[in-house]
Amino acid sequence: MKIVVAPTSFKGSIDVIGACIAIIRGIREVEPQADIKQLPLSDGGDGFIESLLFNCGGDFFDVVVTDPRGKRRETVCGLLENGTGIVEMAKASGLVLLGKHEKNPLQTTSYGTGELIKALIEKDVKKIVLGVGGSATIDMGVGCMQALGVKFLDESGNDVEFGGKELAKIKRIDVSQMSDSIRNVELIVAADVKNVLLGNEGAVFTYGKQKGLFDKDVSFMEKAMKNVAEVIKKEFDRNVTTVISGGAAGGIAAGLYGVLNADVRSGIELFFEISGFTEKVRDADMVITGEGRIDIQTGYGKAAEKVLKFGEERNIFVLVLTGEITENGEKLFKKGKSFGFSITPPDLTFEEAKERVEELLQQGTAKALHQLNKVISK
Repeated sequence: MKIVVAPTSFKGSIDVIGACIAIIRGIREVEPQADIKQLPLSDGGDGFIESLLFNCGGDFFDVVVTDPRGKRRETVCGLLENGTGIVEMAKASGLVLLGKHEKNPLQTTSYGTGELIKALIEKDVKKIVLGVGGSATIDMGVGCMQALGVKFLDESGNDVEFGGKELAKIKRIDVSQMSDSIRNVELIVAADVKNVLLGNEGAVFTYGKQKGLFDKDVSFMEKAMKNVAEVIKKEFDRNVTTVISGGAAGGIAAGLYGVLNADVRSGIELFFEISGFTEKVRDADMVITGEGRIDIQTGYGKAAEKVLKFGEERNIFVLVLTGEITENGEKLFKKGKSFGFSITPPDLTFEEAKERVEELLQQGTAKALHQLNKVISK
């Protein structure tokens, strides 16, 4: 049996390489002779750089950047063997960098993400892929673009400061001081969701709460983003409100498209393309993937959804390991083609399980394969 192990990271619990190792150990308990191939995945969020470098080859580069709350910290960007630069927004502007009481998208900035892009441009990189999942911001990439030399001005002609709250003040966008090297770079945004910028399924209403936005600030933040969208339309003649995935990572996809003409792509589809996923999985009997939770958001372009569709189209069985499957998440699985398995034991809460993911992934893999073997034997 040929099994491809292709999980994403379990955010805040185990990285993507660790997840691969745990799953492989579980497979060996049940199928010791299986032909196993590792193919770590990312839809643009956590593990984006590590997964691409593992699959394609390349190097990490250390960079000191500004984190979402304005502190300086060391992080990394990547350079693939083919010369493509890779930036993972979560490394510089991610929720994982903040404590519980530091989360506040009215104040957090994507400036550090722009510093990572700038660092690659200074190495004469001509093509950069920006993975935007896992962000702590709702600033439409304003902070990111400020780091690249774009000026966002209020009605008095002064630069606005950091944070989502500043979007309401923006009246003009000045790109005249941006360097030619930045203007000429090919920038591709790898988005981990399909949400548009505004509305009930937009950046604020869908993801604001998990980033720390209070209910009382939702209406203000929505109007502030609409303001920037209107300024972009006026100055660059681009309608960012209709862009599929424009609401990804607090609207950074929409912002970078509108001001810098970035190409916005599905993160997991782009990952499949760059990594050669289709060819590597072509003759597999089973793909085992996994992520922290399977819920309604999974259907908005997350990696597990893409792998499930891939398996269905090519008649490859897909096993999805996860910490929790909601009622909406259950609808993604199809009998005889895929199977979702929660690795969280009944006596553990989801939060308790997050502390034991490595152990539970190994055990869950073995249990799921045992269950599947029983069904097949009948």
